[in-house]
Amino acid sequence: MKTGARSVFLGIVLATAAQARGDIQLVADINGATTGSSPAEMIGFGDLVLFRATTDGLGDELLSWNRITGVSGVVKDIVPGPESSSPRGFFEHEGRVLFVADDGTGASYLWETDGTEAGTQLVPETGAVQVVGGSPATRFAVTGDLLYFRGNAPGGPKRVHRTDGTVGGTFALDEPGFELTAVGERVFFWKNLGADLCVTEGTVPTTQCFDVASYETPEELTAAGSWLYFTLEHEFTGGRSLWRSDGTQPVEVDPALFEVSDLVAHDGYLYFAASGYSVGREVFRLDPATQAIEVAADVAAGGLGSSPRDLTPTSLGLFFAAFTSAHGDDLWLLEDTGTLTAIDVVPGSASATPESLTATDGGLVFTAFEAGVTGREPWFSDGTAGGAVLLGDLVPGSDSSDPGVLTDVGGGVAFAATDAYAGVELHMTGGTPGTTGLVADVSLDTTLSSDIEFLTEFDGRSLFLADDGVHGKELWSSDGTPGGTQLLADIEPDGDVSVSSFVEFQDRLLVAVVRPGLDQLWWTGGTPETTEPLGFAPPWPSAANSFNHLTLTSRGVLFEWSGDLWLTDGTPEETLLFVDASAYVEPRDFLEVGDRFLFRHGLGTCCSALSSTDGSSFFALSPPGVSPDVVRELEGLAYFNDWSGFGLWATDGTPEGTVVVDSDYYTQGIAVNGERLFASGHHGTRVVENGVSTLLTDLKTREPAAYLDGVAFRVYTNVSPFHRELWVSDGTVAGTRALLTGKEHIEFTVAGDTLWILAGGGSFDPDELWRSDGTSAGTSHLTTFPDVQHVTPIGEGGTVLFTAGTEPEGLEVWMANRDSLLPVLVEDYEPGPASSEPEQFLRAGANVFFTGAEQSTGAELLALPVADTGAWVLEPYGHGCPGTGALSPGLSGVGPAVLGGSFDLELEDALGGAAAALVWAPQRLAVPYGGGCSLYVGVPFSLVAVVATELDGSLSLGLPVPDEPALAGIPIHFQGLVQDPQAYLGAAATNGLEVLFGS
Repeated sequence: MKTGARSVFLGIVLATAAQARGDIQLVADINGATTGSSPAEMIGFGDLVLFRATTDGLGDELLSWNRITGVSGVVKDIVPGPESSSPRGFFEHEGRVLFVADDGTGASYLWETDGTEAGTQLVPETGAVQVVGGSPATRFAVTGDLLYFRGNAPGGPKRVHRTDGTVGGTFALDEPGFELTAVGERVFFWKNLGADLCVTEGTVPTTQCFDVASYETPEELTAAGSWLYFTLEHEFTGGRSLWRSDGTQPVEVDPALFEVSDLVAHDGYLYFAASGYSVGREVFRLDPATQAIEVAADVAAGGLGSSPRDLTPTSLGLFFAAFTSAHGDDLWLLEDTGTLTAIDVVPGSASATPESLTATDGGLVFTAFEAGVTGREPWFSDGTAGGAVLLGDLVPGSDSSDPGVLTDVGGGVAFAATDAYAGVELHMTGGTPGTTGLVADVSLDTTLSSDIEFLTEFDGRSLFLADDGVHGKELWSSDGTPGGTQLLADIEPDGDVSVSSFVEFQDRLLVAVVRPGLDQLWWTGGTPETTEPLGFAPPWPSAANSFNHLTLTSRGVLFEWSGDLWLTDGTPEETLLFVDASAYVEPRDFLEVGDRFLFRHGLGTCCSALSSTDGSSFFALSPPGVSPDVVRELEGLAYFNDWSGFGLWATDGTPEGTVVVDSDYYTQGIAVNGERLFASGHHGTRVVENGVSTLLTDLKTREPAAYLDGVAFRVYTNVSPFHRELWVSDGTVAGTRALLTGKEHIEFTVAGDTLWILAGGGSFDPDELWRSDGTSAGTSHLTTFPDVQHVTPIGEGGTVLFTAGTEPEGLEVWMANRDSLLPVLVEDYEPGPASSEPEQFLRAGANVFFTGAEQSTGAELLALPVADTGAWVLEPYGHGCPGTGALSPGLSGVGPAVLGGSFDLELEDALGGAAAALVWAPQRLAVPYGGGCSLYVGVPFSLVAVVATELDGSLSLGLPVPDEPALAGIPIHFQGLVQDPQAYLGAAATNGLEVLFGS
């Protein structure tokens, strides 16, 4: 039964939701900020701060800033002109600052400076030795009056050198090396990629090396007492353990400790972060005199572990960052007396994510992130609970200045940060807001493209990766307005991020963020306030593995990490290893069938296989020699093909339930439409319905796509001249027919009930644009372009946007719909023959987002109102919550939803004969309120109608649409509530439905 609704409710929309229409608009010049000079490698030297920075016309060179006079400038243009010497590795030695600089030919040498141009020169006694390799912290070592460094004479081998400041006292030792570390009068270093630890007292006879079998990659060489401590990674099992040496054969300190990192010497002890002793990952302390080890700070009691990092010694004690459920990722202080204090920079469970911890007089300078308030800015802590002070919101509002390269320069801290006008420049702080600010602006403005990469639509907003020239490539969202275009989080302050996978879960997006060496799972609701890390830290380190293949299941989100299958319910505590899948290569393409998870995986370097698991047992499903390429689910069965041979298979997730549907069949594509499955391959296209396989055509076919109640696919002829054809089928032999034939290339896009076809012959150029309604008579050639790209359906009703090139306009945005005679140029955004090269069309809310270039801004974020396309949208979002029989009612729409017409709201899977209330609001929400239910329309909302469901739990409600132009493209949101005594609060709620009216 269809119920007619009163038309008054849409009349109200005219007064509450009208908006202006417009053409293509620049949403935000995201990367319009200045690039700045990017100061780095700072050191305090008397009244000077020496640093490297990029200046206009001079490249990356040595600069200084005088803390007394405030004067800044270039100390010396070591490589004259715009080429760079890239000075680095600054350290003070015998009244001068030594550093490494390039000579413009690729060679690096040892330099010294007293802060003046005349006093900046090559270190005379080392002038013939090129300095090579090593991190800044371990490039040099000093014991007494000896300076050690790694270098080589031109054409000679790389060796550890020593110098006492004389030519005769400057020579190479007999061993190559890296990671130089001084302990007393001895210097330790590593050779052979970390397989041998060497020690020297500055002469060839006193240089000896020790083999460390089965271990490699030494890190964090730290002197404590008379010992050298360091971490090593096992060659075969991975994981880092703690080792020590006093100049003799190295030994492992304690095999019960693992995941060891963040070694620091403080107050006569060695502190470090590690897992072990049944406390999870916490802070440990070692006494070098006795080698006794104890837990210094059990921050997250109960064995959960707090994953401490960035242990930083100060005069107040040991500061570090750690995560707890009560305080989030925040700052802590461990005093030498053992007292542990939560600084709680951002109060409560929200995370401040402290970084760049730097000791200074009276406390600690660091950076912290205050979501939605200040972004990432510099802070100071005096070690008391609640004693963290914001030093300055250098980029006002929720955007970040991203302070970096924090360096103690004698009572103050110098750092690089973004200024709203100057870009990334040199800043200083004395530990108070009044002593914090920009000290030198040494670079001119530069604008660049923001390199946008769209991810998805969520909650009416577009989510994408972009580089604003300040934060690197990070996660952004936009509602189509400049003010609503926001950086969601500066996830990787020192570089770029990417996204390997994402899934909608619990009315938010769970995003797998790829960071250099520290991949993370993040939540976002599309705004900075709703963007935060999940807080899950994998139980072992892995620099090469990302969170992949996030898949929504009835039990949570399943994903792959480090070759294993994991499952999360959305909390870090319940993000657990589901099953050890290390015997399988690259698990992927997860599919839930019954109570089992199916996944494809590799077989060494060849082929693939299909297996299933319930978390306790594994079953191999694909027979030997069968290599599945595509897996699709239909009515409790998974269907898969064998790309390397013949066969279409079906499985219920068990070996005995795995059968071949058709053995004499070479399948290369599978599509599901309703309760039917279509498979295409070398021997034709088949339909599987109710377990029965029927051959529709025996021609060679590929790439099936659901279309109307059936399928569209391409046909490849096997006779000369070879050509391609476009066919459709309604699932019957009689209804399987050709629409377009005789073309050398064919591509097609399904847009509602319309097929858009690119076809061509000869050299495949130019592109013919065709349109079809699924009938031969309704298939027609519209026009020909030199180039057509990115054909993208917009809403429903057959409308598409695409990029096309013509001689007068270049590559610009074009539009077509099922009723237009010819495509229409939307706008020549980059006027004349130059091209804006639009890409990545994504409909979100009332806008179609895409990227396009314009001379003054570069490639940036653009938007076209959906109203300007004439398209209409009926898009469900979110999920229903269960009632009687564990059924969750669903809400959908049946169009066309066009001005002057009507559309239907369709409700199903509800309690039969129950009262159902349908409500609407202009705003879209996703607010959980308990019982698995969420509110998806804004408050206050308005009532559309209260009607009774049919006995089968369905309902169809017809709604008229006024013929009012101001309504076109305006988002309206609907939700249904059904009275049900078995549901939470006595009412089962549907998903949300977003409606945009077309013209």
